[in-house]
Amino acid sequence: SVTPESIDDLMAMPDVDGALVGGASLTADSFTRITDGGATPTLSRSCTRPKELTARECVTTKNVLGESPVWSTKDNCLYWISAPEEEVWAWNLRDAPYRRLVGTMLGCIALKESDEIGDLVLAGERAFLSMKMSANTKDFATGAEILCQRPEQTEATRPNDGRVDRQGRFVFGMYNNYHRAGSSAGENN
Repeated sequence: SVTPESIDDLMAMPDVDGALVGGASLTADSFTRITDGGATPTLSRSCTRPKELTARECVTTKNVLGESPVWSTKDNCLYWISAPEEEVWAWNLRDAPYRRLVGTMLGCIALKESDEIGDLVLAGERAFLSMKMSANTKDFATGAEILCQRPEQTEATRPNDGRVDRQGRFVFGMYNNYHRAGSSAGENN
């Protein structure tokens, strides 16, 4: 995830046209510094940036950690994950949101190229999965199919913060599970 300290270097890279904001979105100061281009005054002068951002809650789901939102114009639906709860969520802006339990901690999702509605690829802690989300599914906990096991499975890392690039590749980073366990730099890496 991008931070106020890393936004300038990231946005200066060729073919980068956006950033994923994770924990930095939880504090107004960090989020504002990211949207204002970090701490570089020259970037702020060369681009027109909003002076004020307003967030509005549009649906209440009580996710522990809702991330990786993906909008499907084909499905007219917003998909996202709640990573530690091992859930994929969907909301079509009209009906109540619905969720599916996957059975592995998730890092991110992507839309699968398909004519079928709700066709997703999930990057999970133990495997990469394919799932069709449907509000008509009666069973909350079935449906994900394994595309492939993670060959480098370790307890130290899991996929995190991904998206599909312009060439259709699913690109993601890895999250170090020891990061939040209080380890100092260099330990357990």
